[in-house]
Amino acid sequence: MMATIADDLRTILDADVTALTIWLQSQVVAAGVAAEEPLVRGAVERLIDLEERIGVDRAALLASPAQSELRTYLEPLMRANEYLGFAVIDRQGKILASRYDDTVGSPLSASTSSLTELAEKGVATVSHPFIPETSLRDRNGVLQPGDPAMVAMAPVRNADGAVVASLLFRMDPEDQFTRILRTARYGESGETYAFNANGLLLSESRFDDELRELGLIAADSRSHSILQVQIRDPGGNMLDGFRSSVPRDEQPLTRMAAAAMRGRDGVDVDGYRDYRGVPVVGAWPWLGVEHPDRPEERPKDGSGSTDSGKLAPTMAVALSDRDLSNE
Repeated sequence: MMATIADDLRTILDADVTALTIWLQSQVVAAGVAAEEPLVRGAVERLIDLEERIGVDRAALLASPAQSELRTYLEPLMRANEYLGFAVIDRQGKILASRYDDTVGSPLSASTSSLTELAEKGVATVSHPFIPETSLRDRNGVLQPGDPAMVAMAPVRNADGAVVASLLFRMDPEDQFTRILRTARYGESGETYAFNANGLLLSESRFDDELRELGLIAADSRSHSILQVQIRDPGGNMLDGFRSSVPRDEQPLTRMAAAAMRGRDGVDVDGYRDYRGVPVVGAWPWLGVEHPDRPEERPKDGSGSTDSGKLAPTMAVALSDRDLSNE
């Protein structure tokens, strides 16, 4: 019986991880292909020439035919891939072109600046989910403060092959990223999710309504669990009314998260408490994802660290859980 459950968990998790890997690769390819298109490269070079002549002038950049050419050309790609927006970033971190007028001429947010450093080195990449410092527009074009984002980014080269800018596409991790992790599910109560080396959820929990009731995220209907919920063991089942006297950030990681952060793949069919304190079984791999080297995103034991400026395999873990509370 236990062996069958373990095999089922591995099979479902493998399907989710495979789907996630394929999706991430497809986003890198899409950004890279768009950045290599002659029309895109030509329009970007013209915007850079304009910037070099008159400086970063929003009105001039918006009036340039290159701006409308980029928007027209990239719009079908954004619709097909469900992107929320695009931006062309110069080597100084200024936005030369965008889907929205109000961001043109503005500096790139600090949360994505390390990605442009990779693009300048010729590397196309996909970010982890992050919370932008400024409000960004949702699918309806409405500014939404605090909404999480992901980006796919690729270098734009001139005719000599030198990197002159970065092309960025913005995605909604509550939609695409989370949906991919739900490709397969174990039973009615199972979920597959991702978290980073700080133990924070990177994908949306299936149980946001419960998390609001438990006070683990804000009661606002627009609140989300991405980068808000820590994968920690409260010490008892919160759905049954248990409340810990230990502050959330001082509670231990769940048994799964602790093992994963040590770089250990595993399956646990004996049962452990999840981030709600609910008894579950689970399986997990520790995934090395190419991402900018950020000290705050390295695993606690120091594994995965690299020399400054190189890529570090930061940790994204997918887990498949099954609620045992009613068994």
